Amino acid sequence: MKRLWLWALLVIATMQAQAAVADVTDRVASARDAVMPYVVSIMVVREDHAQGRSQLRVASGSGTIISPDGYVATNAHVTDNGARFPGGTGRQARASGYAGG
Repeated sequence: MKRLWLWALLVIATMQAQAAVADVTDRVASARDAVMPYVVSIMVVREDHAQGRSQLRVASGSGTIISPDGYVATNAHVTDNGARFPGGTGRQARASGYAGG
């Protein structure tokens, strides 16, 4: 009888855990669907100076569209030493400023 109660409690706990995981999964999917239209990929052509020579290197990162006219916020390390920001959709971009210190 004691084993039957333990088994029943285990089944109930498992069902509750599965429901909680499903709820969290639904909330994460909902948040993802809400923000994905505003997330962009950023390609940067960097000008690095190594051993006295200038070298161009391609790097990438991500950003978030923050205004209707297309301003994108990203971390400064994504655009550091950026010489050009070619747009994959045929649009060019430029760094317009840095926040913080």
